[in-house]
Amino acid sequence: MDLYTILREAHSGWRYLVFLLLAAVIVKYVIGWLQKGQWTGLDRRLGLFTTITVDIQLVLGLVVWGMLPMQPYYDQLEAGFRRIQMMEHPAIMLVAIAVMHVGWVLGRKAPVDATKFRNGALTFIVTGLLIAVGVALITGFM
Repeated sequence: MDLYTILREAHSGWRYLVFLLLAAVIVKYVIGWLQKGQWTGLDRRLGLFTTITVDIQLVLGLVVWGMLPMQPYYDQLEAGFRRIQMMEHPAIMLVAIAVMHVGWVLGRKAPVDATKFRNGALTFIVTGLLIAVGVALITGFM
């Protein structure tokens, strides 16, 4: 197995951890928002670890994306798949990352705990939806 294949498989497999953490943080934040809970260190760490996990996925994806033109089968890729691979998937994922980071900063700096939970929940819901669309594009579900 070559380095490209290892990194591509790591990027592909890491998404399950991303989705698991996104689901956990969304559930935790929605509960905190609806029950008017108190923002704790656990809430901050859960959001931070989710953000770090998505950032690791981004780095893996960028490395795989950068290595793609060096692959022997690159010239044989279908034009439609190449467009998705090279443009749409990375673009959607970069938008998801931007939404996540801006929303996470605005959420955790909010003065009221309910607002932290609301902003965090909405941020991670939108991020999760964008990532799901990006994954669906690249895997052929859309």
